[in-house]
Amino acid sequence: MIKRDYYLNELIKSMGINKIKIITGIRRCGKSYLLFNIFKSYLLNNKYKEDQFITIELDKKEYAELKDPDKLIDYIDSRLDKKRKMFLFIDEVQLINGVKNNPGLLYSILRNYSNVENLNVYVTGSNSKFLSKDIETVFRGRGHVVRIHPLSYKEYYDNLKDKKNALKNYATYGGMPGIYEFKDRSDQINELNNYFQNVYINDIIDRYHIENPHYLDLIIYELASSIGSLASPTSIYKSLVSNGYKDISLDTVANYFIYLEESFLFSKCVQFNIKGKEYFRTKFKFYMEDMGLRNSKLGFRQLEPTHIYENIVYSELIRRGYLVDVGVVPKYEKNKENKTILKKYEVDFIASKDPLKIYVQYAYHIEDDDKYIQETKSFKNIDDGFQKIIITNDEVLSRYTKDGYTIINIEDFLLNEQF
Repeated sequence: MIKRDYYLNELIKSMGINKIKIITGIRRCGKSYLLFNIFKSYLLNNKYKEDQFITIELDKKEYAELKDPDKLIDYIDSRLDKKRKMFLFIDEVQLINGVKNNPGLLYSILRNYSNVENLNVYVTGSNSKFLSKDIETVFRGRGHVVRIHPLSYKEYYDNLKDKKNALKNYATYGGMPGIYEFKDRSDQINELNNYFQNVYINDIIDRYHIENPHYLDLIIYELASSIGSLASPTSIYKSLVSNGYKDISLDTVANYFIYLEESFLFSKCVQFNIKGKEYFRTKFKFYMEDMGLRNSKLGFRQLEPTHIYENIVYSELIRRGYLVDVGVVPKYEKNKENKTILKKYEVDFIASKDPLKIYVQYAYHIEDDDKYIQETKSFKNIDDGFQKIIITNDEVLSRYTKDGYTIINIEDFLLNEQF
């Protein structure tokens, strides 16, 4: 059993929240296993008995008739003992008749149980309609979302027997739990390929009734190839048109961006003007949820370590609960001709979690003082007192630099979840 203690603790803490607990995240990241195996085992080992659980797995034949909403409600009511502490677990809720195309129906079914004393309700789902980020709106404030991600590097590392080349392998094959049921690398690659085409892409095509999947595929390829680079629907649209794809519209490209975000395949990172305290709304950076999926899509051909490890740092910050933006520090300077020009220095990530904020710069290798100066120039133009961190693949001991910044090796950062 792969330990997922971070998420287990999130579910434990959620027991005191009088809302429907919605376990969400990219498909195949381990939501059902977390609920039915890890969390339930914890509860059974801590005073609760089997008859205190109402478990419904809608993808299994024995629960097929409960896809009917009325029968589902009758079944829950018949099992519910309001005099005892009870747990209701429903897996694959998108299989309830009508929910796939109308997530609001799920709220209508479950709202009667959100205020039942001594009842904790947990649900999971596996299609993009249910996974869309507006699920909290659907539940009208009566839902508590627990976002699940693929295995973090620490979760992956802690379950390895042979830790040689662990970080390199993680950067290549990612953290989708299911692929590690296979020991052979070729089988893992085949599983990643299967996930991408038969799970994620087909799900998006089915949900949004996409008539030309080829364009969706091209946009995914463009974004996956340029993770960590500025992109926008307009820039991708212009790229497609310049390559001869003239029958696609800008609106279609913009919609495809939304679909990819809602499926959690990609995450958008917005530029923030640190000096002006405002967001730039025209260009963004996009990162992928899992490096194995990204590399699979590109045929394991574009394995540039700088972009891949930057993505891993971003994903780790998100997993730790930070709101992450790309920082821009504008400054007027004199050029070689002594003319005043506006320079924009970039901070890779501004990670915020009230009241905490940290500035993060990722540098694959800092080979000399010139590189150090280049990487920290943006820091020098930020005049607040929040912590500034340099993460590098260099083998360095965590320490403060002469400027008061923290420098840390990427593996140390990923393994130290309290950082």
